[in-house]
This record gives sequence, structure tokens and C-alpha cells, in this order.
Amino acid sequence: MTSPVIRCVKEQLKSEVHFLTKEKYKSLLQYNPHIDKLHLFTNEWEELRNELRSEEFSLVIDLHKTVRSIRMRTIFSCPVISFNKFTLEKWMFLNLRINRLPDNHLIDQFFKGLKDIKVVNDGKGMELFIDHDTERRVLRILENHKIRNSYTVVVIGGAHLTKQIPIELAIDYINKTTEPIVLVGGPEETEKSKKIVEFSNRHINNMVGIYSLLESAILIRESQLVITGDTGMMHMAAAYNKKIVTVYGSTAPVFGMYPYMTNPDINPMFMVNEHLSCWPCSKSGRPKCPKEHMRCLREWQGNDIINLINRESIRN
Repeated sequence: MTSPVIRCVKEQLKSEVHFLTKEKYKSLLQYNPHIDKLHLFTNEWEELRNELRSEEFSLVIDLHKTVRSIRMRTIFSCPVISFNKFTLEKWMFLNLRINRLPDNHLIDQFFKGLKDIKVVNDGKGMELFIDHDTERRVLRILENHKIRNSYTVVVIGGAHLTKQIPIELAIDYINKTTEPIVLVGGPEETEKSKKIVEFSNRHINNMVGIYSLLESAILIRESQLVITGDTGMMHMAAAYNKKIVTVYGSTAPVFGMYPYMTNPDINPMFMVNEHLSCWPCSKSGRPKCPKEHMRCLREWQGNDIINLINRESIRN
């Protein structure tokens, strides 16, 4: 989600842009032409601190605004700008159900924080850059399967259990539909994917734990529809303006983390259990349901997704 800011800072300020991220996200940024140098956060704090200090930056933009990023700020002598995270407003919504949150996306909130340096949103949306070798390899696989542009991606992973599509929901949807299915997720979802395949009554293209983040991004880009939880792959799908059904668990769109689309003809569809008094219970996800029922996800059935798709004419 930071890619619009990276592009606009680079193009509008004509500046040299460096970017700091965790090492596991390197592949998502290493081919971005708007980044002049990529710095990777590892456990070697002293080494990273010396590396960043030696760059003698003239400005630091903090798009994370966490304890870790605020700690990082202390090593710089240059100005630092950030954005309003609306921490109090999020707490009020979660605990008191009082909504004082802004009615816009996190990306829009990023740009409000940049108004003093006169960087504005160019409206071009998010970007994800992929190397040619990776692209050719995945496209060749899709051609061999004869499913390119005709399949639905079901994303079964997520940072937290309370943001993942349940096994039962995935199976029910698959067994009630006929289009080709591609399962996508990380290595930690391998066993989950095997259960989905075992109890599905038709062929599934199980690509969970096999492909990298960038390879999975191509699988998403070449699909006709993406069904996902509130995950990073949801944002990948939005970067490609894909047709998206997002099944929300512990989180909610009101926190500004919904698909950021730039195509006015495509509206992302949300499945939210608003009738639950305990929903939402987190702004970014929980490892487990505090009430141990996870009804926000488990109440849905395959027909709910199908009815939403049919009502909105999502399919090609």
C-alpha cells in the first residue's frame, strides 16, 4: 500500500528515494523503479543503524508509525514526517462502538500526512513490479493448465487465524461452483489446503506453499475473481483492479484497510457480519477469537458468496 507514496514522492519531488522494510518483503519492492535503494530490516540493529546514518538523509517519511519505526527515527538528524493513525478513534470504535474514524482509505491518510511537502495523490493506484523471468514461468504454467483468465483464486492464508477464510467455507463454495479454482497461500497453509482438496468433490489447482509472493501475485493478476480474507493478497488483487470478494473476520473496512481500487467500474464486495455485537474485535487481526466461536467467519456458507457474486454480476 505504500507504492503510491513511493511513486509520487519520486516523481513530484524529483528526489532520491530509499525504502526500509522487513527482509521477508524484499521481493515486493526490489523491482520497483521508483526506489533507488532498498534497506532491509534484520536482527542486526547496530549494522542497520550505521548503514542508515551513513546515507545522510534530508527527510524521513514514516508510513508505519509503530514503536519500532518511532525508535528508528531517533537515529536521524533530519526532519521526520508521518500521518495520523487515529489510534484513539480506533480504540473508541472497538471498545465503545463510537465511530469517529475518517471515511477514507489508509492510502488517503498517508497523503494527508504529506501535504506540508506538497506531495499529492496522482490517482494511479498501487503498483507491484515483477521480473520477466518470474512472469514467464508462471504464465507458462497457467497455459499448460489451460485456465488462464478463467479461474477464481481462493486465498486461504492470512497473518492471523481470525482473518483467514475457514476450511469449511472454502470447501462449501468449491463444491457449489463449477469454474476452475486456484488455491493460494503460504507454506504454513499447506495442511489446510490438503484438507480442502480432500473434501472437495472436483479438481482443485492447489498452489499453496508452492509459489513465492511474486508468483502468487501473477496467479491473482491472471484470474477472473479473487475470494480472500483481509490479507496482503487482497491488496495485491486491488493493485491489479481485480474483481474481489473480501470475507472480513476480526477486522472491518471502517479501519481503512479495504481494497484500494482505481477502476470506477469495479467495486470490491465485502462480506461482514454486522449483526454480531462482538464484531469487529481488532483493527489488525487476532491469533484467535476472544470468544472462541469465530462466528464472524464461520457463519458464512458457500451460497452467501455465490449470491453476492450473482447479485453484483461479478463473473465475466
